[in-house]
Amino acid sequence: MRSVGHTPDRVDAHRSVCYPKPMKLINALLFVCVCLTSCVTKPKTEQQSGMPRIHNLAPDFIEYWNQVKEKPLPKQIQKLKSDFLVKFPQFYNYKIGKWERSGQKADEEFGKIIKEYPQLEANFIKKTDQVTETLNITLASFLKSFPEMNQDFDVYLTHSFGEMDGGTRNIGGKIYLIFGIDGMVNYHKGFTSEIPFFHHELFHIYHGQYFPEEQVIWIALWTEGLASYASQKLNPEASMKDLILDLPEGMVRKIDKSLDEHWADLTKKLNSKSDIDYETYFLMSSKDKKIVPRAGYYLGYLLAKEVGKTKSVNEMAQMKPNEVLPLLKLALKTVRKEKTNEKPNKSRTKIRS
Repeated sequence: MRSVGHTPDRVDAHRSVCYPKPMKLINALLFVCVCLTSCVTKPKTEQQSGMPRIHNLAPDFIEYWNQVKEKPLPKQIQKLKSDFLVKFPQFYNYKIGKWERSGQKADEEFGKIIKEYPQLEANFIKKTDQVTETLNITLASFLKSFPEMNQDFDVYLTHSFGEMDGGTRNIGGKIYLIFGIDGMVNYHKGFTSEIPFFHHELFHIYHGQYFPEEQVIWIALWTEGLASYASQKLNPEASMKDLILDLPEGMVRKIDKSLDEHWADLTKKLNSKSDIDYETYFLMSSKDKKIVPRAGYYLGYLLAKEVGKTKSVNEMAQMKPNEVLPLLKLALKTVRKEKTNEKPNKSRTKIRS
């Protein structure tokens, strides 16, 4: 992902986080419940020999909702914690911890999202019915292009409670690839295909075998830009929207209108580790008045595409940080000079290789 694409805070999807210590009674209850139910409650796992482990929890959420939809909200929240959250405690404790650190109460946040679910329900069920087949098709095509990918990882399909449409989480030192059905429903309206989106997220797993991710602007620019470029190479006819480069819609047009201003600002912040700078370029929550939210995705794509004129995607993925930075700076100078001499293309709907 993630923000869109990368929902409310979507590029947070690629930031490493530490597994939070259990917080308050709700966290303790989750750990107790998972211990009691681990022997009998297993997420639905679809696994083929030599393939990543896919855990589809979305049908479990649908089943939970069917059991509680007529009950009062406190009962719905209680059963959510006792029956559903325990199926993936690592992620949901992470989510609860994130709320608590920002001063929000978990029960109140769960309650808000549960109240909104009836408006989401039909599309959530529809997406759940489609998503596993789409993911399996995507995995097959991705592994054909990148057979050296380490396939020892877990993929979760679930209700993310507003966290994401898709992305990675480093929780307790383990990387999880998580797709939020709720985020996909909310943010993928008008997509022709979600395969480029899945390719983007899978590429992060592959790239992570060779390249460390840190909250430094140039590293985020490279990892997100290269994932977008790799997805485009695998899907050459994909639209900007399908490549999650034009989300929210109109993002590319806005950036192109002030492209030199974006390049100039980015050049000064390449080595920044500031949370504010990171939010400015990679999160939908950005409040910056001049830089378009999530601009880092599109700008990173342009830079990766420039580097790709002399290197294959596989070569780019396996480059080390000390190899990447000089090429990235050179690409920035080249693309800045070329792109600022172009007029914005209002009809830019597809990206050509």
